[in-house]
Amino acid sequence: MGQRLGQHFLTNKSILSRIADLIECQPGEALIEIGPGRGGLTTELLRRMKEASLSGNQLYLLEKDNALATQISWEKDFSGAHIIIGDALETLPLLIKGFGTTPYRIVGNIPYYITGYLLRVISQTQPLPLQCVFLIQKDVALRIVAGSNSHNLLSSSVGVWADSKIAFTISPGSFSPPPKVSSAVVVLDTNLKVPPQELPRYFSFVRSLFSHPRKTVINNLVEAGYSRNKIENTIKELSLSSVVRPQVLDVEKIHTLMRLLS
Repeated sequence: MGQRLGQHFLTNKSILSRIADLIECQPGEALIEIGPGRGGLTTELLRRMKEASLSGNQLYLLEKDNALATQISWEKDFSGAHIIIGDALETLPLLIKGFGTTPYRIVGNIPYYITGYLLRVISQTQPLPLQCVFLIQKDVALRIVAGSNSHNLLSSSVGVWADSKIAFTISPGSFSPPPKVSSAVVVLDTNLKVPPQELPRYFSFVRSLFSHPRKTVINNLVEAGYSRNKIENTIKELSLSSVVRPQVLDVEKIHTLMRLLS
């Protein structure tokens, strides 16, 4: 079942420990683990929560595979652990909504095929998590942390609400079954760079901006329905080239451009 769902179980205990060490959980916070699978990472998380005397914290385990979820028994060792059977893409927003003002963090070994969709779901939650630590495909992690002159739809969509870094990479041999690609652990520390009410408009604008990455900013935005004359004047006002491409624009420039064109 795990492989059919795109899940490769991390079996290297040393790496599981390193991932758990990245979580900076504090008293009064909730922790969500997506895809606990066979419980390797969960065991490390519980150990640290007990050592840090976080017995009052809540740990939520979101598992889609019913066969795996029914085997989970970790809650017997930690009264604050809760198992939720279901698709994280659907259950996560509902769970977070129920938190109210309780701060929370998210961790997980994410099936590669849902990474982009999951990040979009998280970006639309309120409040946003304090931190996310995800084990994902290395190529996707590199796109998330892309820097100057190599920005893309994913890095611009994540960068508006979080500062990202790759903690370390993992070879296929550390998994069962081994994936065909290398993996990486990416850390997202929430740092919202635009007013919350402007996020939906920002995400829509970014999609238009990167609709054709090889085209110029002007051509992409004209195609999205913006006035060419207004775009050209705004580009000039921002001291950008008339043939500038979206890869050059960081979050701040994208947001400024969006507001000036509104």
